[in-house]
Amino acid sequence: MFFRDFPFLVYLNLSFNEFEGEVPLVEANVTISVEGNNNLCGGVPKLRLPTCVTSSFGKKRKRPSTKLLVPVIIGTSSLSLLVFFFVIRLRRKKMRNNVSSAQSSNEQFLRISFAELHKDIEGFSESNKIGVGSYGSVYKGILVQDGIAIAVKVSNRPRRGASKSFISECKALRKIRHRNLV
Repeated sequence: MFFRDFPFLVYLNLSFNEFEGEVPLVEANVTISVEGNNNLCGGVPKLRLPTCVTSSFGKKRKRPSTKLLVPVIIGTSSLSLLVFFFVIRLRRKKMRNNVSSAQSSNEQFLRISFAELHKDIEGFSESNKIGVGSYGSVYKGILVQDGIAIAVKVSNRPRRGASKSFISECKALRKIRHRNLV
């Protein structure tokens, strides 16, 4: 035992330290004081301590030491952060792929000249006008080549603020994805 390595030990005072567990065996010529330590057991018979129970059934459960707990917490936190950043990166990559696929789908849209629009809407006649706003009018028509119904907005350029309104509408419509918007 540990105390056997001290041959000159004469007096061992363990009093009032709230120790618990078995008192180590020491040489017979050592005086030991264990007052105020109600959780001590075993040791030399002259101490008159209760015998230690060897079964683990009644023992208190030990708390994990900080030497083990700190690396586990750091490791778990690091792994969680790594997974978090990996998921964020995958989502951004997926969003970029969706944007690039939307841009590649722009190539499949019809290209229509103003002359074809003029013809399909029958010269922007009053009979095809479906709405009027402060900055322009909306006309309906049918594309002759595909038979698709369309609506065309014609802005009123001379009116003050019309170009600013047109740019705002373009910005809003650019963010909208719909099969009927070109």
